[in-house]
Amino acid sequence: MVDAKDIQHLTLFQGLAADELKAVTSIVSSEVYEKGQTVFEEGQCDCPCIYIVQKGRVDVAKRNKDGDFLTLSVLREESFFGEMSFLDGKPHSATITTATDAAVVLKIDRKDFDSFVLGHPQTGYKILFNIVHEIIHLVRKMNSQYIDLAGYMFGRTKR
Repeated sequence: MVDAKDIQHLTLFQGLAADELKAVTSIVSSEVYEKGQTVFEEGQCDCPCIYIVQKGRVDVAKRNKDGDFLTLSVLREESFFGEMSFLDGKPHSATITTATDAAVVLKIDRKDFDSFVLGHPQTGYKILFNIVHEIIHLVRKMNSQYIDLAGYMFGRTKR
C-alpha cells in the first residue's frame, strides 16, 4: 500500500484534500521494474490500468514496419501513462520499458477505480479531470510540434 504523502505532489492527484488522498491510497499499488523490463507491450490489453512513474524513467516505444522499436518519449518521475487504455479499455498503443537501473511505478486498475468512484464520486471526478487536463496539454503540444514540422518541411505559406 502507498502512503498519501508519497502521492500528494503528483499531477494525477492535484487538488485532492488530505482525506481524499488517504482514500485513494487504497487503490494504488506500487511495483518495481528492473532495467529494461517491460511494463506492458503494444497491443496488450490484459490490464486497463493507469501507471505513474514514482522513481526512475520509462521509455515509450512503438514498432515500425520492420519490427524495430522506435522510442517516442522518455517519461520521468511524476509522469503517467496507460491513460488511453485506462479510459477506453482498448489495447495499449505503445510498449513501455524501464530506462533506468530500476523504476518504481504506481498503478491503478480501472476495475478498482470504478469501485472507488461509487463511494467517492467527487474524488473520482477530480482524478479524471486531471487525466483529461494532461491529455489536452499533450494534444496542444503535439499540434504545435506538427505545425512547426509542417512549416519546416513544406515551407510556410500565407493564404
